[in-house]
Amino acid sequence: MKAIIITILITLVGGFAAWFSKSSDDQPIPEISPAVETTNARRPVLVELFTSEGCSSCPPADRVLTVLQNDQLIPDAEVITLAFHVDYWDYLGWKDRFSSAAFSQRQAAYARQFKLDSSYTPQMVVDGAFEFVGSNRANANKNIAASAAKPKAAVDLGLKANKLTANVSGLASHAGATLYLAVAESKLSTRVRGGENSGSTLEHTSVVRDLLPIGIIKSGENKISVEREVSANKDWKSENIKYVVFVQENSTMKVLAVNQIGR
Repeated sequence: MKAIIITILITLVGGFAAWFSKSSDDQPIPEISPAVETTNARRPVLVELFTSEGCSSCPPADRVLTVLQNDQLIPDAEVITLAFHVDYWDYLGWKDRFSSAAFSQRQAAYARQFKLDSSYTPQMVVDGAFEFVGSNRANANKNIAASAAKPKAAVDLGLKANKLTANVSGLASHAGATLYLAVAESKLSTRVRGGENSGSTLEHTSVVRDLLPIGIIKSGENKISVEREVSANKDWKSENIKYVVFVQENSTMKVLAVNQIGR
C-alpha cells in the first residue's frame, strides 16, 4: 500500500511539473509597468495659500501652511506649498513687501473657476481642484488626502549651477496646459508696523518670489522637457530657496503634475 501511494504522488508531481512548464512556454510573463506606484509611494500635492500681512485672519493660515510643509503628516501625500501674497490689502495701513498684483490676478482666476463672488483671504487651494478658508486644518487634511488618491504625471527635476531641467512624462488626457516655475523662499519674517497686524512679527513659509510660465503643452501631449537658467537675487537667501514646477490645465486650473527641488 505504501509503495502504491508513493507511486501516485510521484505521478501527480511529474504531471504538475509538465503542465507548469507548458504553461510557462505558452504564455508570456506579464510585464510590470514602471508607472505603477507602490502602496508606500507619496503623491505630490500642490497647496497654494493666498494671504497678506495686512489681513488679521491670515497668520493662523500661514501657520497651517508651515505645518503642512514641514511635518508631512498626511498619509500618501507629499505636500508642496506655495504662499501667494496678494496686493489688495496694501492700501489699508500696511504694504506687504511680498505682495504682487500678478498673484491677486491668479487668485481672481480661481475665484472665477470656483464661481465665487469675490476673492478673499486667507484662501487655500489644493491641486487647483479644492478651495476653502486657509486656516481650516481639517479641510486641508481632507482635500490633500483626496488629491493624493488621484494619479499624477511624473516631474523629474535637476538643478546644476544655475540651470534647472524639468522633464514631465505620463500626462493623462487633458486640454491645453501650461508648465509653471515658482521660486519660493522660506524662513522669512516681518515685524508689521501698521494695519490689522500692527505690532506682530509674522513668520512665513514658501513665499512665492516669482511665478513664470516656462512651457506650453498642447491638448493630448503627454510629455515636455524644459531647460532654464535660474539666476540668484541678492534679496533672497539661496539656502532657503526652492523651485516648484507644476503643470496646470488652462481651462480647469487643475494641477496635473508637480514637484520641487531645493529647500
